[in-house]
Amino acid sequence: MKASKTALILILPAVMFFSACQKDTHLQILAIFSVKDPLRDIIKAYKKENPKTRIGVSFKPSGTTYNEINGDQSNANLAIMLNSEWLDNLVNTNKLHTVKTFGKNNLLLVGSIYAKSSITTHSDIPTLFVNDQLGVNDPASNVSGKLTLDLLKYYNIYDNVKDKIRFFPTTRSTLQAVETSRVNYAIIYQTDALTSDSVKTIYTFPQESYAPIIFSIGIVSYNDDEECKKFINYIQTENAQAILDTLGFL
Repeated sequence: MKASKTALILILPAVMFFSACQKDTHLQILAIFSVKDPLRDIIKAYKKENPKTRIGVSFKPSGTTYNEINGDQSNANLAIMLNSEWLDNLVNTNKLHTVKTFGKNNLLLVGSIYAKSSITTHSDIPTLFVNDQLGVNDPASNVSGKLTLDLLKYYNIYDNVKDKIRFFPTTRSTLQAVETSRVNYAIIYQTDALTSDSVKTIYTFPQESYAPIIFSIGIVSYNDDEECKKFINYIQTENAQAILDTLGFL
């Protein structure tokens, strides 16, 4: 009996050590809708190389993402946001750290396949909305909406089109509004335009006409896990960058 107890004492630590070595790791990512397609592909590629890592992800508007992290209401380890005052505030208040670039984007004016498309300069844009509306992401909850309004003001055409603007809650809902002809035009990200065969590019805005569109990934403040850093570093690899390139990120 004494020998059996001794054997058990020797075996238990070995079992516990083996179990610890075999333990799965888990990441939870909170991200804005605009990175949905590349993030899912990157996660799939990452898990092939790290099969013991379980990754959960939720996609929300920029404003909601900010509010959850700022209010300590999120269980996420990592967050992906667009560079903005919201992101700056999270970094400055130590709510987010180890922030690196996820990808970059452009703004395009797109139209439905039935829309007029004979414009060559931004000054022609107001002529499109004599009988049509312009879809824009709601600036109250989306950085892209703020960028769009700033762009229209940059070109001094906001006052000419403001009565034609129709706001939508997310980038995808704005795109869908054009696809279903609820509006004939919208200003959206290049990457979202590339996901649809039902819209066409009317005009590509020069990058100097709006603030740089940079998506960033960072670690939520109460996490300092090596797996978080490992995933962020993976974003910088050739494999992950190839996925981003394929989907139109810069």
